Amino acid sequence: MDCRDEKMNSEPLSSNISAVETNKSRDGIRIRDGEWTGLMPYEDFPQFREAIHSQVIRVEKPSPEQYSWPDLGIVVDRQTVENSQECKRGLKRMRLLALGLLVLMGAVFIVASAGLDQWPWLGYVRAFAEAAMVGALADWFAVTALFRHPLGLPIPHTNIVQKRKDDIGQSLAAFVKNNFLTEQNIEKRLESIDLANELSRWLKDKNNTQELSLTVCRALRAIIDNDSGELEAFMSRTLRGVLDRVKVNKLIAQLLSRLVSDDQTKVLINKLVDLGHEYFDKNRPRLRERVREEAGFGRKMIAGKVFDRLSEALRDTLNNMHGDPKVRQEFDERIKLLAWEFENDPETEKKTETYKQKFLNSPEAAEFFSHTWAELKSYLVRILKGTKDRSPALAEDIARLLDRLGDMLAEEPFVRQMMNERLKAAIPSFVSRYRDGLSGGISKTVAGWDAKQTSDRIELHIGKDLQFIRINGTLVGGLVGLLIYMLSQLAFSHPG
Repeated sequence: MDCRDEKMNSEPLSSNISAVETNKSRDGIRIRDGEWTGLMPYEDFPQFREAIHSQVIRVEKPSPEQYSWPDLGIVVDRQTVENSQECKRGLKRMRLLALGLLVLMGAVFIVASAGLDQWPWLGYVRAFAEAAMVGALADWFAVTALFRHPLGLPIPHTNIVQKRKDDIGQSLAAFVKNNFLTEQNIEKRLESIDLANELSRWLKDKNNTQELSLTVCRALRAIIDNDSGELEAFMSRTLRGVLDRVKVNKLIAQLLSRLVSDDQTKVLINKLVDLGHEYFDKNRPRLRERVREEAGFGRKMIAGKVFDRLSEALRDTLNNMHGDPKVRQEFDERIKLLAWEFENDPETEKKTETYKQKFLNSPEAAEFFSHTWAELKSYLVRILKGTKDRSPALAEDIARLLDRLGDMLAEEPFVRQMMNERLKAAIPSFVSRYRDGLSGGISKTVAGWDAKQTSDRIELHIGKDLQFIRINGTLVGGLVGLLIYMLSQLAFSHPG
């Protein structure tokens, strides 16, 4: 069974609280889910080593064979745990087999030595067993020296992986960089690949699009849930930066010019007239009474009649403005002049910029930015929230978009050709530009690992094969010893 690295990612979406039992032991995290039990050793799951007990025991079950630790932002598949367990069992079996073969050769050597005087032919068996023990011990020393000091003794040039961990990481990074992350290698590999067709086939698999859309939602939800104010600050800086770069005077000038060029001034005049009618009709009694009060004693009757005449004249004037071309022409000219001032007058531009900066630095602007982020965050949380039986709304939208993209790539030759050309031009350039960073990430990652954990993990993945070296060393050593013994017997035997 392949010993794969653990699959961990954030799973902040909906999940079911399960009856899974977990606890932290000396060796790792133990899981009990019904009749199934598993151990996640710290060598394979180092993220749990520093976790506290309360974080470990709070485990959820997003799917039948998946376990999530929301406090740690970790998700582990059951298959991953089983792979780790199988690797450990396999390594243990091979160690016991190699050790058992060594013990067997020792027993054979003792028995052959005891019966050599009675049965001389046992000299061949003894020679085989003796050389096999030497080969087994030599290979045991060589294999053990890779990962630790044999018998705990600080023998020079042993415990190699732990001592040379950083060098190994740098060598691996250089190997990947010089043999894989080159523009020529990438271009040669891409020549025979229809990337758009492969992408289309991948996107047509509903499981792929659903998993990708859920992954995007998980990442967004994790970012939001783990935010401690940085997102709001980023949002405020971004909005402020956008508004700071906007030339408000130019924007106002364009809006006013568009108002005239799109023949919208007639609509605006009609709206203004209707607003004037509405305001005057609504407030006419109050205005009339106020005029009468201001007129003083003895002139209230006359003031009321004058107000009535003026109000009728005002109403007629407003009604005439609806279709008066002169009014509209004059209105257009005023708007054009105002637009020109905003566009070209330095003083107007200066005043506009001053007002804008005053607003951006005001408490009202900060409150506006904060409110905008709160509304956006609330909306994102709402569309990222799923249920037991339904994915988040955003995930469904992303899945539909990806499915549509897959259809386009499959059905539209032009889109497929364009996608292939763009990808084959972009990928080698991207790899060439970031090859140092991509390969450097390998060495930095290895450098950040604990030396003993690194040694244990490497041994877990290749130790099973290395035990075959011990077994082969035992058998080959024995055969070589037998051959040498046979040749010595032929060379030094005396006829008669």
